[in-house]
Amino acid sequence: MTSTVSEKLATFLSIEQTIIRPVASLSAMYFAYGFYTLLFGTYICITRNLQQNDGKLNDSLYRSLTVTLFGLSTATVVAHTIDLVKGSVVRFNAIKTRDYTPVLEFVAHDLGRTVLESIELLLPVFLNITVQYMLIHRCCLIWGSKKRLVLPLIITSVLVNVFGVIRSIMETIGVSDSAIQSNGNLFNVGNHIGVFYNVGSAVVNSVLTLLTTGRIWWIHRQVRIQRNHTSGTFIHSVAGIILESGIMYPISSIAGLIMTYSTAAAVLDLAPLMALSAGIAATLIMLRVKLGEDTETQRDYGGTPYVADHAIGNLGIVVAVDTEAGKELRVTFEEMNVV
Repeated sequence: MTSTVSEKLATFLSIEQTIIRPVASLSAMYFAYGFYTLLFGTYICITRNLQQNDGKLNDSLYRSLTVTLFGLSTATVVAHTIDLVKGSVVRFNAIKTRDYTPVLEFVAHDLGRTVLESIELLLPVFLNITVQYMLIHRCCLIWGSKKRLVLPLIITSVLVNVFGVIRSIMETIGVSDSAIQSNGNLFNVGNHIGVFYNVGSAVVNSVLTLLTTGRIWWIHRQVRIQRNHTSGTFIHSVAGIILESGIMYPISSIAGLIMTYSTAAAVLDLAPLMALSAGIAATLIMLRVKLGEDTETQRDYGGTPYVADHAIGNLGIVVAVDTEAGKELRVTFEEMNVV
C-alpha cells in the first residue's frame, strides 16, 4: 500500500518539486522584489523632495496608487513565500519519514493551502485593477477625457477583471477538497477562464500603452509643425518611458502564460514574477517621469530663451528654445484645468 502511494506521489515528491523549484522560485521572486523595493524607495524619496515645488493635480493620486501597488506586491511575496516553504517542508518530511498521510491531506483538503491559494489568485487581480486604473487615468488625461475612448477602455477593463475574480473563486473552491469530483471540474473550468483573463489583461494593457504613446507623438508632431526648430529628443525619451516601462507588464504576462505551459513551469513558479511586474512597470514610469522633472528644474539654461505655450485637449505643452543657439532646450507637459 505504501509503495503504491509512493509511486502515485513520485512526481509530487520529486527533487525538482521538493528542492529545485522552491529555491529557484524564491530566488527569482526576491531578486525582483528587491529591485522593486529599490525603485519604490527611490520614488518615495524623490516625491518627498519635489513635493513642495510640485503643482500637478494628480500627484497625490499616483502616489497613493504606487503605494497601494507596493503593499499588494509585498502581500503577494509573503503569500508565495509561505506557500513554497510550507509545501517544501511537507514534501521533505514525507520523503524522510515515509509517512504519506500528511501529504495526502495537504493535497486533498488543507485549509491553510486553500487560503493561500485564494490569496495568491486574488492579489494579482487587485494589482491588475490598480495598474489599469492608473494607465486609463493617464490615457484619459492625454486624450482629453473623450467618452468614445474612455468608456470602451473602462468597460473592457471591468469585464476582464471580473473574469479574473470568477477564476479565483472557482479555482479556490476546486482546491478546497480535491476528493470531490465536481470541485475538480470546477478547477479545470477556472483554469481555462484564467487563460482568457491573462491574455485579455495583456491585450488591454498593451492597447493602453500604445494609445498613450501615439497621442504624445501626435502632440509633438503638432508642435513641430508650429515651431520648425523644435527637436524630438525629449519627446522620444517620453515615448521610450511609456514603451519600455508600460509595455513590460503585458509582455511579462504573455511570456509567463507561454512558459506556464512549457517545461519551465516545472522548475520555476512564474506567478509571483508576473504579479510583481505590474508594480515594477507602474513605479518605473512614475520614477522616470519624476527624475525627468527633477533634471528640468535644476538645469541651468544660458542665453535668451524663447518660451511658447501650446494646448491640445487638456494637455499643455511648454517649449523652451534658445534663440541664440537655435535649438530646443526642453519640452514639458503640464495638465491644464479645463472649466
